[in-house]
Amino acid sequence: MKFFTFKKQLFLTLLLSSFILADPPSSWDSNGDGEFDNITDYQNSASLTSQITMDGVDIGSQGDMFAAYVGDELRGIAPHYEVTFGPNQGKYFFLILVYSNASSGETVTFKFYDSETNLVYDISESVEFELNLALGNILEPVEFNIYLGID
Repeated sequence: MKFFTFKKQLFLTLLLSSFILADPPSSWDSNGDGEFDNITDYQNSASLTSQITMDGVDIGSQGDMFAAYVGDELRGIAPHYEVTFGPNQGKYFFLILVYSNASSGETVTFKFYDSETNLVYDISESVEFELNLALGNILEPVEFNIYLGID
């Protein structure tokens, strides 16, 4: 009986520590400041205020992070942002600046880091980069989806 209790306690400790110790991929933010490390490499930007859903359910939470890519090149990151007013109060959105040296024409794809599961997910949608593009706001964010295909 004591062995079962020990195994149960060990499992719960490991499970909880995985939530506490979960960090976004170090390649997204090598110095840990929550900001895109290579901002000076680019001349142009576009902004998106986004909400992340999984199979239609809002999943943004504290500690999550959103990343933008062109091909395999990281082009922007955004830590969680808790909305503190209006109809979206209490939700977590991602206010991301996407960077480029082109004024338009690059396809931007996205990844989402879920701090609760310590997993990185691909986002279903992509955006065509355009200089000074501004999509979404705190009242009406752009919705990005993680679709797991589970019915």
